[in-house]
Amino acid sequence: MATRTTALAVLAMCAEHWQRELSPALQDLYVMGWDDVSDEVLQAAFRQWLVTGTRFPYIADLRNIALELASPNYLSPAEAWEEAVKARKDFYPGQPRSYIAPPMVEKTIKAIGGLGMLFEATDEQNISHRAQFLAAYRQFVDRAQADAKLLPAMREVRAKLQAPNAGAASVVQDVVKALAEARRE
Repeated sequence: MATRTTALAVLAMCAEHWQRELSPALQDLYVMGWDDVSDEVLQAAFRQWLVTGTRFPYIADLRNIALELASPNYLSPAEAWEEAVKARKDFYPGQPRSYIAPPMVEKTIKAIGGLGMLFEATDEQNISHRAQFLAAYRQFVDRAQADAKLLPAMREVRAKLQAPNAGAASVVQDVVKALAEARRE
């Protein structure tokens, strides 16, 4: 993760290049905004901004470039469909597969019904399956990219909010059971 020294050095170079004075509080904000980006990636993002940026960078400018550099390269939807077709051609029910598609493609195949469904599809069904696959793949990639942009603290908050609440679930189940029993009587 970006050390304070690296973040301040990048910020000093930005300030020098765009002739800006930065208060210590503003410097702390930049350091905090870049704390989950590695030193090498932050430096590479700064070099990219020097070439393409026309103003002093906001925290998000270098952060977004850094996240793009560090994020996995996803296949285009058309390339992902080609991978799904390769996996379908290698699939024979009851036999182990020799070809495994990239993880996001495998996830999408499972989401639309699995390889068995694709294997048995007619030409007309194949058109529909392709459309379903492309829509689901785009959605999975968009979600993964949005998740990659979240700060680690936000990921923790999201995980806590999405964690199943066992106590609340049992209360709801108890109420449903009581209502069902009362209805039977």
